[in-house]
Amino acid sequence: MKREEINASIYKGKEGLKTIHSEMIREGTDILMIGAKGVIFDELPFFMPHFEKERLKKKLKFVGLWDNKEVKNKLLKQPLFEGKSFPLGFDSDTVVNIFGNKVAIVLWKEKYPTAFMIDNKDVADSFRKWFKLIYERI
Repeated sequence: MKREEINASIYKGKEGLKTIHSEMIREGTDILMIGAKGVIFDELPFFMPHFEKERLKKKLKFVGLWDNKEVKNKLLKQPLFEGKSFPLGFDSDTVVNIFGNKVAIVLWKEKYPTAFMIDNKDVADSFRKWFKLIYERI
């Protein structure tokens, strides 16, 4: 049996978020989000317009399960965004981003966000299956 390679990294602060979002562009696949909050646009006001330009150029879609309807409705006005919102009471301080062979789990509770990124196809595929299950049932 072939041994699977698994890599993981921890990122702190806004620079870490930029690194993760740059990886999203490099991976070149649609991005699934669980617990999306939309705060990244407020936290990185100079970086996100550049990110969005590159995302749209590559036609990468954000598909989200948002923490609330207000955020979802605001973001769905942007191109290549789609998704649903969780019922009341299911919001959290964490967002999971699934893209390519990577899964980034970001904790927004602290003043500076902390993220853990796993690079492994099997892990990413598992999260994709769970995303699909939740998405179909909301």
